[in-house]
Amino acid sequence: MLFWNIQRLQAGNDTSTCRLLFEKIEAEADDKIWPRYNEELRILAEKHIAQERDSLLLKFYKKYLGAALNNEGVLKQNKGNSKEALMLYEKALLLRKEAGDERGIAETMNNLGHVYHTQGNIPVAIDYYRKSLAIQERIRDLEGMSTSLLNLGVIFNDLGDHDLARKSIEQSLQILQESGDEYGLSYALNNLAKMFEVEGKLQLSLETHRKSLAIREKIHDNQGIAFSLMYIGQIEEKLDSTGKTTTAESLLRRSYEAFQLADEKEGVALAGNSLAKYYQRRGFTDKALQLAEASLKTGKELGYPEIVYNSAKILYAIFKTKGQTADALKMHELYIEMHDIIVNENFRKDNIRRQFQYEYDRKAAADSLKAQEERLLLEARVEKEETITRATGAVLLLTILFAGFVLNRFAVTNRQKKQIQEQHFALGEEKKKSDELLLNILPEETAEELKRTGTTIAKRYESVSVLFSDFSNFTGISEKMSPEELVNEIHICYSAFDAIIARYTIEKIKTIGDGYMCVSGLPVANNRHAIDLVSAAMDMQHFLHEHRKQRILEGKSGFEARMGIHSGPVVAGIVGTRKFAYDIWGDTVNIAARMEETAAKGSIYVSEATAQLISEAFKHEDKGMVHLKNKGEVRVYEVLKGFKC
Repeated sequence: MLFWNIQRLQAGNDTSTCRLLFEKIEAEADDKIWPRYNEELRILAEKHIAQERDSLLLKFYKKYLGAALNNEGVLKQNKGNSKEALMLYEKALLLRKEAGDERGIAETMNNLGHVYHTQGNIPVAIDYYRKSLAIQERIRDLEGMSTSLLNLGVIFNDLGDHDLARKSIEQSLQILQESGDEYGLSYALNNLAKMFEVEGKLQLSLETHRKSLAIREKIHDNQGIAFSLMYIGQIEEKLDSTGKTTTAESLLRRSYEAFQLADEKEGVALAGNSLAKYYQRRGFTDKALQLAEASLKTGKELGYPEIVYNSAKILYAIFKTKGQTADALKMHELYIEMHDIIVNENFRKDNIRRQFQYEYDRKAAADSLKAQEERLLLEARVEKEETITRATGAVLLLTILFAGFVLNRFAVTNRQKKQIQEQHFALGEEKKKSDELLLNILPEETAEELKRTGTTIAKRYESVSVLFSDFSNFTGISEKMSPEELVNEIHICYSAFDAIIARYTIEKIKTIGDGYMCVSGLPVANNRHAIDLVSAAMDMQHFLHEHRKQRILEGKSGFEARMGIHSGPVVAGIVGTRKFAYDIWGDTVNIAARMEETAAKGSIYVSEATAQLISEAFKHEDKGMVHLKNKGEVRVYEVLKGFKC
């Protein structure tokens, strides 16, 4: 009994310690101090999850481990490592869902949205922001709401809808001012200043950025200060008509050095490009060249197309001035390629149509209002004629009748208006649901063809890459789980796979039991299809490895997967007329399946065709010849961990 009491006392002390560490992390602004508290929190929570059997305490520690992993994701993201940040956020989201921590779920979804936004994947970013905002509104998390509204405001501004952007940012500002959140207020002012800049109101933008900087200096937000200095420097340069003042250079240099000191790669690249542009415009080509080349390298490492675009554009101008035609052409092609990625109109339309449909809703609302006005005008004319006809009655009776008529008409009009609004809302919601359901089953291009014509035509794609994945020893591991746990575990793994392939614009084809199949390079042709698919496969294996480690710590079994990839032609289309499915056929599919059957657990095997396509990007090892059914002897390769230098 005494031993049990000591255990309970220790558990109580550790729960208090978790809460205290969490509060210290929240209160500490110094990026060199709070990560130490966060590491302590993570270690303590992991220790208890590995040995805790009490379900309530297990939830408690999962909540705090989720918070610690989320914070680690923030650190990775700030240092420009978006891939590791995404992995940490996905693990944090899983833990926070298991713990029922709604505030934490919303926070991590917001962070995931920010990573995808930075990578240029706007539809996925919006989806996370919307889900986050919905939770925050339900639980009245004002701080979280303000952040989600700010992020949505930035996206709307990028999409050119300045009215909706301003509305989102002003809503956020109101919440922040009422709550006294200075940190959030500084970021809201920063985003409002950016919007003023886009609208050409440079002086107003400058004043707003300075207000943001003053708050950031007051609360010692070093990262925020670095960004404010950069933005103010950019606007000062635009306002400098003579090109002789050095105010902009000083501000941009201070920003660049602040980001370097904090080892924040994205910030260093952004400020480096701004400084390079400043020098390039003033003829200091050597300084500009050095900064732009460094930013280009970082932009490629981070996978941020806007940074690469700006660097390439600066370098193109420099090489052109120097007469280095070949280098100039190379940079010109690169920035055109990045420009196409950034401003692709189909991508923007897809985002607006599938994620918000706000243009549709506005038009539908306007149409409803117009119809309502026309109907009311018609009613008014009819009522006027009826009133004239009844005008021969007694004045008192007319007055009484008119009063009753107005009240009754008011009630009818409001009831009809409400019915129209409800019908419009229901119609919009049903259209949205049906479109989302169709897009969940079919690629967008095929879905649009089906809606437009009522049928689809099978298409041949000359060069795609197909992946098959299968869990090793699935039967043996599944026998140790209840049916509910098994289904849930498969759901967790395949939900993670779905999120990963979305990052690389890969089409999921189907799941069969414990098998997962997807294809890269269709319906839109993509000459990086093999590299993208192998990158996704490596991310999948990494997720399974980390997830399995966590389950083992909890005393549970975890899955490992074999994966196989082959590249070549396929035919794609819809099968059947009821419960139809989008599928692919051809020898490429069969060989990919054989690659998976040949692979060792935890590995990725590729055919010779795929190995040739990825040779510049990934290291791979020749595993020799293997016999494939109906194919004879073929050579296979195993993709090795890490990118090729």
